[in-house]
Amino acid sequence: MMESQLTNPEYWDQIWNGSDLPSAINGEADPVTSELCEFLRNALAGRSGLLLEIGCGCSRWLPYFSSLGFRVAGIDYSPTGCQQAKMILDREGLVGDIFEGDAFDANPRLLGRFDVVVSLGVVEHFQDTAETIRTFSRYLKPRGLMISTCPNMVGLLGLSQKVLNRPVYDRHIPLSAEDLHKAHRAAGLNVARCSYVGSLDFHMINLHGGESFSKTLAHHMLMRLSRVGWKLPLRVKRNQLLSSHVACAAYAD
Repeated sequence: MMESQLTNPEYWDQIWNGSDLPSAINGEADPVTSELCEFLRNALAGRSGLLLEIGCGCSRWLPYFSSLGFRVAGIDYSPTGCQQAKMILDREGLVGDIFEGDAFDANPRLLGRFDVVVSLGVVEHFQDTAETIRTFSRYLKPRGLMISTCPNMVGLLGLSQKVLNRPVYDRHIPLSAEDLHKAHRAAGLNVARCSYVGSLDFHMINLHGGESFSKTLAHHMLMRLSRVGWKLPLRVKRNQLLSSHVACAAYAD
């Protein structure tokens, strides 16, 4: 387990135990995830084989990657998260290997085995982003693809999270697209694309442990604002201030 982590298995067990089993990602039909799905689909174009999701606890994404033709697997150090990831795969009638363990451990039977490694909202929970990505890249085959995404905590989404629930905000390292690009290069990877993705989505704000009437009301108002924005016939250029995610795709030598 990496010492610079800002979360731990107990934290995630508490998160997953307090939530219902989510629906699988509905691809491009869902306005909340459509642009992230587009980024992933474009990054994965022309690739196939075995895909590993690091931080797969309660994963809504493994079924989506399976629908793109990949054989899927996941690793997570939360026992509850692993159990729920298996339940989601079973519910969707899909097969995948879920490994309960720490991705920072040796895990010799998994190293160099995967054509694609993805982490969706993981790397920002560790203080040394480049070292985290370098560790995750150990699971790649030569020329394998690494995809890392994180919530955009350097924009309005991050500011809102900071105001409404500072303890959750403090469990994240705010990363810009430039930061994520540099971290992948510092990890020895070749960056293919790195950008801000998605419109501002206040549904991503986490009030867990900091709920109050005023904060819950403010969150509901912000979520309604997001839904109004999705219906407008306008598409604002994705940027640091207004985007919901930062995403990077890079490949190993």
